[in-house]
Amino acid sequence: MIERKKVTPEHVEALGQYFNQLSEETKEYFAPHPFDIDTIIAICKGSYKDYKAFICILDGLIIAYAVVKNAPTARELERFANSSIGINIENNYILAPSVADAFQSKGIGSILLDFVESELRKLKAEKIILWGGVQLRNKRAVHYYLKNGFKTLGEFSHNGLDNLDMVKYLNEEHT
Repeated sequence: MIERKKVTPEHVEALGQYFNQLSEETKEYFAPHPFDIDTIIAICKGSYKDYKAFICILDGLIIAYAVVKNAPTARELERFANSSIGINIENNYILAPSVADAFQSKGIGSILLDFVESELRKLKAEKIILWGGVQLRNKRAVHYYLKNGFKTLGEFSHNGLDNLDMVKYLNEEHT
C-alpha cells in the first residue's frame, strides 16, 4: 500500500536515497532545489525557503516527491505579467513533482498530486502553477499534466529549451 505523507525530519535519509537513485534525465527535468544533504535536511525540517514537501512511500522507500511554494517566483511573475491568469501571491502555489524512474507512468504521480491538492485546498489555494513550466521534450510529463486537469497557458524558452506553462484551478469556477 502506498503511503502519502508530508515530509518530516525523519525522512532525511530516505529522501537522500530517493534523490541519489534518480536518473540524470529525471534530475534534468526537476530542478527547484539542489540535491545536496544540507538542502535535504532543511527541506525535511521545513526550513528551506518556505517550501512544503510531500512524498509517496512504498515498502519503506520514497517513490515520489513534490515540493510546493506559496507565491510564484520572480521568474513566474515576470512570465505571467501579461497573461490573463491573474496571479495572486496569497493563494497561488507553484508545484514541482517527481517520480522515481521505476515508478513513472504507473499512476504514482496522480496519487501524489491528489494528496498535494487536498493539502493545498486546506490552505485555501486557488491554483497550482507548474514551477518553471514543463519541458516540451518531456512528452510523458506533458501528457500527465493534461490528464490531471492542468491547462496550457503558453510556451516560453529557458536555457535554450522550449517549455510549456500550465496551471490547475482548484475551485469550480475555472474548471
